[in-house]
Formats: sequence, C-alpha cells, structure tokens
Amino acid sequence: PLGPSFPLAVLLRDDPEMASGPAALVSTTTDSSSTPGQSRSTPLILAVNPAASRYRITPGLTTTRALARCPQLALLSPDPALERLHQDALLSYLSCLGPDFEETSPGTFLLDLLSLPHALKNPLGWIEQSLHKAIPLRLPLQVALAPTPDLALLSTCSPTLRSTLEIHSKPVITAKYVPCTIQALSTVPLSSLGTTCHGEQAGVRKPCVLNNQNNDILELWGIETLGQLAALPRQGLVERLGSEAALLHDTLHRRNHRLLTLHR
Repeated sequence: PLGPSFPLAVLLRDDPEMASGPAALVSTTTDSSSTPGQSRSTPLILAVNPAASRYRITPGLTTTRALARCPQLALLSPDPALERLHQDALLSYLSCLGPDFEETSPGTFLLDLLSLPHALKNPLGWIEQSLHKAIPLRLPLQVALAPTPDLALLSTCSPTLRSTLEIHSKPVITAKYVPCTIQALSTVPLSSLGTTCHGEQAGVRKPCVLNNQNNDILELWGIETLGQLAALPRQGLVERLGSEAALLHDTLHRRNHRLLTLHR
C-alpha cells in the first residue's frame, strides 16, 4: 500500500527534481475555534516525502510551522483526477496478482492469499515477483504479509516486516519475509499509525488509528509503541479509551479477523 502518501506520490511521480527535495501534500480544514460565522481555513500538512520528514515535518502540522522548519518545502495540493488515473492502474496491477482483493483506501489494497497457494509456500519469492511486476507503475510501494487484514496494514508501519519498491534513477527493491508477530510489531511507534482527524474521507477504512485524545492519554501513560499497548489489560483500555483502542488491541492479539470487502 501507499496509504496517505498516495496522493503525494502521484504528484511527484513525473517530477524527479521535486521528488528529491522536501515536499508535502497540503489540504485545508475549517478551524472550529474561530468565531461562529467567521470560520477560517487552516492549511494542514497531510503527507510528506522522506526528504521532508528529515526536517521533522509530520502530518497535522500547519503550513506555517512546516515552512518555519523547512523554508524550501514544496507545498502541493491534491489532484483527484490524477489520483483516480493511478488508482485504476493499481487496480489492474492487483488483478494480475490475484482475484480476491479489497480496495481499502486510495493507494492501499488487501490481497487474500488463500487462493494463491504458491504465495503461501514461498512468500519471499512471491513478494519479489510482485514488486518486480510493479516497476512499470513507477510508484513507491510497500508490501507486508500477515495472518489478518488489519495486521497486514499495521505491518507496513514496521521496517522489519515490510518490503519496498523505491523509485530513484532506477528501481530499488528490498524484499524480506518475517512472520508477523506481536514481537515483530512491538517497536512500531504509535505515532506512525496516524490519527482520525486529518483528511478522513467517507468510505475509507481506517481501523488502525487513534484519535488525538486517546493518543494524548497514552502519551501521558508513557505508552509509545504497539508492544506497550498490546501489554495493557484490554478491559482497562475499553473502560478508559473506548472501543477504538480495544479494536487496535484485538488486532494485535489476532482477535479481530474481519472479512475483506472484495473488489468486483
């Protein structure tokens, strides 16, 4: 999947010079703190490329704060028509990999490997082959295998578990296969999951996120990683943080195994 960075990736795809420097996707939200009847739009950073992240620019920052950290930051607006074009190309690519997959969100897909016994028999070989097939797309990709759909989404946050296709002057494939366990996910920071407050769209499935309030509470508790959250008692999480944190806890312990909404 490409996830939140997909709209940014398609904008940078045909501009290597801009892609090599710090760049960020920008949107606007209404500032609810403004005087009633006088709401104002606050530009927010929605996604950043690796060059921008080196300046500590993260999703959720205002453009003012982002530019203070990196004056040369390129600010780009989403292009829905271009996103649809590349989303269709990704759909064709997924159809070549297997018949049963979910279009989870723009740039993110979940493929059911139960109908692909060769992938289960030789996962590393299948990953390598899949990334090679993606080279003509000329988009950066991440692939991770896991026993449940939402664990697969979480696994793309882990450098230990994800395989990648990077597009530089020539494609660079890094393929790996490590079984997905709580131990393998334990060091993934909660901050890498994002929150439900920035750029959420109707119909976009985002099961592995925490709202700002829950993130703040966990930070006060000293909980910074998925491993630390998984070690907490589930009942206590439900009582204090509600169903959202309980769903993430269940996902980590493989108690949440939803069905895919298959693309047809």
